[in-house]
Amino acid sequence: FVSADLDWMKYLSDKKLTKPDTEVKLLGNQIVLVAPKDSKVETKVEKGFDLARLIGDGRLAMGDFKAVPAGKYGKAALESLGVWSSVESKVAQAENVRA
Repeated sequence: FVSADLDWMKYLSDKKLTKPDTEVKLLGNQIVLVAPKDSKVETKVEKGFDLARLIGDGRLAMGDFKAVPAGKYGKAALESLGVWSSVESKVAQAENVRA
């Protein structure tokens, strides 16, 4: 069984539904901020950066933060950076990262 969702893996492990000696973290994630190729906007992603201003009247596309691992990680990262509350209403959630 392979899952990108650490919470789900912990749940299965806690329920003794996996063999602890076979659990391996294979990969990691990196949060990225992507803009259109012709964008002239520059920013440094750091605590308190003005992501809402950068988005303007646009939307922030990300995975569903209630269900998709990348969405959960994205929301957690934005919360940690202190910008989630300023962009939450601008989020366009998708069912997976490809969408």
